[in-house]
Amino acid sequence: MIILISCKEDSTVPRPKAFVSIQFDDKQYYKPKFPKKFPFSFEVPKYSELERIDNHVNLNFKKYKAKLHISYFSLENDLKRHTENSRRLAFKHTSKANSISEIIYQNDERNVYGVKFDFDGGTATSTQFFLTDSSNHFFRGALYFNTHKSDSLAIIEEYLKVDVTRIIETFCWK
Repeated sequence: MIILISCKEDSTVPRPKAFVSIQFDDKQYYKPKFPKKFPFSFEVPKYSELERIDNHVNLNFKKYKAKLHISYFSLENDLKRHTENSRRLAFKHTSKANSISEIIYQNDERNVYGVKFDFDGGTATSTQFFLTDSSNHFFRGALYFNTHKSDSLAIIEEYLKVDVTRIIETFCWK
């Protein structure tokens, strides 16, 4: 007679969290035609869509659930007001940000000057910037995601920050 006795240990192992697999588009850019009322041009990625709304232009990244909100203002001796407003909007995220980096941009040849703010941490935006010629024009952009902030967005944020940098580097006044 054979008696088999076995014990079953509870060996439940938690499953690792799954990571989203994202297929990124190739970085290809073009210069869109803006209406005459917009005195600027810059390159945008082919996988983005431009939405024109009054003095605003949104650059929609539908696949990545993100949007770059862009505003243009004609200056009337109010450069300081616009730069301070942009800084105020950027630093509004201080309570959620682990850090905020300011990158100064200057292109004397194109008469384009500005600041880019990169955010690290649980902020609603990952990057904001403003550009100006210091006398006539002011241009501002802010990248927002149409989803809750999570760690899985970090790679998408870095991918789209490259596009924001490309906009800044190719920006020129008409």
